[in-house]
Amino acid sequence: MFYEKEISITKLAQKNNLSEASIFRRLKIINRMLAEFDIQFRNKKLIGRQLQIQRFYFQLFYKAVPSDHLTYLNTKDSLNHLINVIKNDFQLHLSQKQEQMLSLQLHVMQRRLDYRQIIKNEIDKNMMQEIEKDPFYQELKNILMRFLSRFALPGADNEAVHLYLFFISEGLLPQENKWWQNSSFLHYFLTINQKIYQTITQKKAYDPTFTSFLLQNHVKITFYKGEIHPNENHALLLSDIDPNTMNQCMSIVEKSLTRKISHSQWVMLDASYGLIYDIYQRRLQKEVLIGVIDDGSLEAEEIMRFIKQSLAGMANITIKKAKKRNYDLLVAKDVSGLQSLSYTQSYLLTGVLSSFEAQRLKDAVQKIIQEK
Repeated sequence: MFYEKEISITKLAQKNNLSEASIFRRLKIINRMLAEFDIQFRNKKLIGRQLQIQRFYFQLFYKAVPSDHLTYLNTKDSLNHLINVIKNDFQLHLSQKQEQMLSLQLHVMQRRLDYRQIIKNEIDKNMMQEIEKDPFYQELKNILMRFLSRFALPGADNEAVHLYLFFISEGLLPQENKWWQNSSFLHYFLTINQKIYQTITQKKAYDPTFTSFLLQNHVKITFYKGEIHPNENHALLLSDIDPNTMNQCMSIVEKSLTRKISHSQWVMLDASYGLIYDIYQRRLQKEVLIGVIDDGSLEAEEIMRFIKQSLAGMANITIKKAKKRNYDLLVAKDVSGLQSLSYTQSYLLTGVLSSFEAQRLKDAVQKIIQEK
């Protein structure tokens, strides 16, 4: 579908050694999946908003298809030139990953240029007015229109909007960039970011380190449908941690951004808010300083390795060889090693570096964290 305007059911059946009825059954299953993205396969074509179709293909190729299967998506010289013009004009220092993302998006854009038929208004009128006032959008549109001038296509200026939203939703425009300053479009979303952050943390002070992360996700749910989550089963969800807080966040999103949010997008937001909650809580934790008495023996070296390994998954833990300073927890083989050092609590090893000892040590450290 990506390379052909129309596909032949007969040819698909022959190529895959299947009956046409089997092809139709599988396309029906695909359509159920595509409904999440507000696009469908009908009458031999992929039907839906061009903005949405481009977004779907970008996610499909970037998140769901192994990179070694994408060798046929190599960027052409003309697109390489466009990327260099964009980088130089906006003084962007893109990482290799970001440049690959931009290359893929432009490849999808170019492939879809002659697929459109009737041009439809794809974006809310008020939002479109805010985008059109954005200096970054205006300059990006000028660059892209020069590139697209060779294609005599109606509505090609829509591609500037698509590319603008791609830059914002994928974080390719750095927060420190001057183009952020005069954008009423961005500042509207930043206001929503602040409300969400304050709801999650219950603090009035806003931490700007979460700005770009929240902006990307809020722009995605406002302008796109559907989201591919390769690792969604491993995500920490805010709804699991605090359902009431997640409900408050949902109310803000539906009131200020959009009510048309697909299931996969809610999962994305739930995981994003859960991550913010988790990072915020970890940042609140004070450092726990652990001293380990070291007499220079091989046994002491093994004890140090065991302690570091046992506590590797715990945040804000610092483990040092014990010297003349105060420790939250002082670890020793016997009582005699504690006498000349300063500490709040002591921990005596049982003598066997076992899984039982590791859990006992974790419990002791966890108790100190809670008391702090």
